[in-house]
Amino acid sequence: MSKKDYPGKDFFDKNICCLDMDAYETQICHGSKEHTMDAVMGIKNYADNKFCSPRLLLIELRMDYKSERNLSKTVLEKKVSHTKDILGCNIPINETCFFIFCPNVIQRVKRWFKDKSQEGGIIRLCEPLSTDDFNELIKSESDFPYTPVTDIKAMEEYLHSLLSACDFTTFISKIEYWIKQAMSYRQKYNNAEYDCIMQILNRVWHDFRISSPNLSDEETLDAEILEEDYEVLL
Repeated sequence: MSKKDYPGKDFFDKNICCLDMDAYETQICHGSKEHTMDAVMGIKNYADNKFCSPRLLLIELRMDYKSERNLSKTVLEKKVSHTKDILGCNIPINETCFFIFCPNVIQRVKRWFKDKSQEGGIIRLCEPLSTDDFNELIKSESDFPYTPVTDIKAMEEYLHSLLSACDFTTFISKIEYWIKQAMSYRQKYNNAEYDCIMQILNRVWHDFRISSPNLSDEETLDAEILEEDYEVLL
């Protein structure tokens, strides 16, 4: 969206999606347009391997400003208030909204915002950021690595130790146990943990099958039943 006003420049992570408020307002207000913020994006916090507190963030792009001289407290506040009116109250809106500038002017702009905040009003909830500040603060989901709850390495080593010992009965039993554990995480909407466990189980089971172990009739039957009951293993 930023390329619409700043063609040829890459300021932000392309994986971050946003709503173009000008286009949105035109659609819902049928041509009756007032001042709005440039963009609205969905954000949420990340802690302890979980995302929480989903909400909307209001953003105004001012990367073409060379100084703080053309800023207007009244205009900025109208943009914020009108954008919130359009969005309604069905989805929580982040209390602070961001005004994005280039790094070379950000210190002067921050002083301007601080001075205007002393006068009160919505401006107190407006935070100026440089493009660098924004990119450091706001990340796409892919930038947050998941740390498994399960000790994946220990699980894999134990399963391989059973294979090395030719204890296939215990191996098959433990594979089923961990499949059930993985599925319990998926039922709790923790798909990342499910994926971590199943990735290992798929690999270990593949190693087990291609090694063509000398199984007893009972072990052969148990392995076939396991594959029938849990196709995800294949």
